[in-house]
Amino acid sequence: MNTFDKSNPQTSFGAFKPVGNLVAVFDDPDSAARARADLTSGGYTSDELTLMRSAEFIQLLDKMREDENAIAVLGSEMKKTDQFREVAEQGASFLIIFAPSEQETNRAMQVVMRYNYQFALKYGRMLIERFDPEHPATGANSN
Repeated sequence: MNTFDKSNPQTSFGAFKPVGNLVAVFDDPDSAARARADLTSGGYTSDELTLMRSAEFIQLLDKMREDENAIAVLGSEMKKTDQFREVAEQGASFLIIFAPSEQETNRAMQVVMRYNYQFALKYGRMLIERFDPEHPATGANSN
């Protein structure tokens, strides 16, 4: 598992799949920036955090779509990519957090939940876990 690199993002058959990373979606860039600042204060390094505004994230998704393999359509990664694109087109900002362990995921979500986030997805090798503010019994909220 690696930290996210927007110049060479992790994919599965061309679909966005940053294994070991948590992708938090925020309604506004200020909330994402404040969450990033809190995570930095809490010990995360700059290479473990990637803040992307809507236009930049759409550009990344478009570039990946060019390299997409037909097999990618069979996986849930494409559905998640389409969800990301939809919220990005509505102006969402994205904070990608390197959180390879369950403990790191919970630690990051404790910060993310303080801000105006829509949802977050944690990418594992075999599954994608969803964190949703409307369902507090899921993910990091279940402690």
